[in-house]
Amino acid sequence: MKNKLKKELANNMNLYRFLNESECEYNQRLIYSAGAAWAKTLVFGHSYAENENNEDYVNVDIMYVEMHLSKVLEAYLKCFDINPDWIKVGENGDVYEKARLLASHIVQELLYTNNLAKIQSRKLIPLEIRYFKYGNELYLVRGDRRFSDNVYSVGVAQWLKDNEIAEYKVSKKIVDVEGKDYYKIMDSEFKWKKAELTSEYLIFKTGSKGFYSKSWKPFNFKDIPQGISILKLANEYNGGYVLIKQVANDLQIAELDPWYIEEREIYRILYALNYKKGTLAEFQVKQYEDYYILHYSSAIPNYEDKIITSCSWQYKTYDNKYHKIVPGFLWEVVENTILKLGIKIIY
Repeated sequence: MKNKLKKELANNMNLYRFLNESECEYNQRLIYSAGAAWAKTLVFGHSYAENENNEDYVNVDIMYVEMHLSKVLEAYLKCFDINPDWIKVGENGDVYEKARLLASHIVQELLYTNNLAKIQSRKLIPLEIRYFKYGNELYLVRGDRRFSDNVYSVGVAQWLKDNEIAEYKVSKKIVDVEGKDYYKIMDSEFKWKKAELTSEYLIFKTGSKGFYSKSWKPFNFKDIPQGISILKLANEYNGGYVLIKQVANDLQIAELDPWYIEEREIYRILYALNYKKGTLAEFQVKQYEDYYILHYSSAIPNYEDKIITSCSWQYKTYDNKYHKIVPGFLWEVVENTILKLGIKIIY
């Protein structure tokens, strides 16, 4: 019975075991993507395996979706073996608690990657179907796309392999500038002005290939480097950022609005500064026959992170932000996304 259920899920979602993958790792990917499919089912109001349309959609409360999704996931977790550390709970945590955590995470990832939308802070709404082209005959699908033999479930997303999609879009880039050119944009197009800095700041030290959270050091106003640097207020964990530009003895600043924090665009600046320095950030990749394991060395802007999240499953734990499993047919999308940020890939 268990094998029959696993085979049916795999066939519906075009999701099969990789050549060198353990059974538990495969089960985890299967449960994760099946959970995403069921979450959309609860919002769209029909079985994801049905072919007929149902236009009587109801905007359901997010708690309704998470509660019912957790029941489905609980059944899967009881049925399929997983690694003990994939979902970590407290000492008294049971399979229900694991299912609840996983359900909440999947719904949030669906919202984050724009596979569901939310209104009035709590209501989840279905999306009209859209196709976004990435490379030759490869489309990211958002909205209610029925499963078929050319639709592949990856993480919380669906990908279509087809050469006859006429109505498609190209995803609009928030910042359509490659990392190698972003320093020039900051220098020429940001609003620079003369001003005095009187607070206590930390400065981002370029040259690190590890986590950038460890690259902020105390700033001495007597030792301002030439060119562009970024500072942040020493008493704020994630805020108070300002760019400074020192040319000879001329010091100017450019203030950064909250958008740079909200969309994690701060990291685009950090990668550009390291690129300019010649000390590119490095992401580690392990290549297997039909999939890749990607390790971020630090966070990336939301725009690029959403693309990679839509191309992958979390590795080792269900909520891992820095380790990803990428199927081979999507690696080129992920690779181009990373390289255009000005990051070096180490295989």
